[in-house]
Amino acid sequence: AGETYYRQIQPALESIALATRDLRGDDQQETTLRIGLLASFATLWLAPRLASFNARHPHIHVELLPSVQLADVGGGEVDLAIRYGKGGWPKVRARRFMDEILTPVCSPAFKAQGVGKGPLLMAKSHQPFEWTDWSTHHGIDLAHYPSVMLHDYNIVVEAAVAGQGIAMGRHRLIERRVKEGALVEAFDTPPFTSEIGYWLVTPERPSSPAAECFSQWLNEIADA
Repeated sequence: AGETYYRQIQPALESIALATRDLRGDDQQETTLRIGLLASFATLWLAPRLASFNARHPHIHVELLPSVQLADVGGGEVDLAIRYGKGGWPKVRARRFMDEILTPVCSPAFKAQGVGKGPLLMAKSHQPFEWTDWSTHHGIDLAHYPSVMLHDYNIVVEAAVAGQGIAMGRHRLIERRVKEGALVEAFDTPPFTSEIGYWLVTPERPSSPAAECFSQWLNEIADA
């Protein structure tokens, strides 16, 4: 009952807080911004870039809350979330701020011994849309390939580097591994860009000043 009541009055409370900050002129006071996201995106893309946001907004303390499941943005569990997929999440606003290029990858040693038997390494997901979209686009039948389901994309990448199988390479996240030569293209197919990408998920109510600052910075860094 308390959670239901809080959801109902939270927009009014935030409006009061925003009006109070505007009146007092204390937008620069310390505040915490809670961001829900996948651990792989936090580790491989966001964390190495956060220093520039911290330098620009030292009064905003960013708290990253990794989870495979979508955090409850509408209910106030987090202030905003970053998700990977095609959008369509209910009761929130979602805007794709960065696309993704997909190419199956594996270790050089794994490719040398032959990739015809797989297995395909997949991150835990309700919808394995990466492999489905990629195989449909290229007209490749993957039915005979066994698959290995792993908890997080971080683990998928490390398993591929260790020669355990073929991972769907998300270029935004594996750029360093490719440059190092730890991962190479598994098949002779061109990179594939689809509607899959990274989305900024915010509540349906107006965002806080801290969330607005982060959203603006994210747009800039994604285009860089």
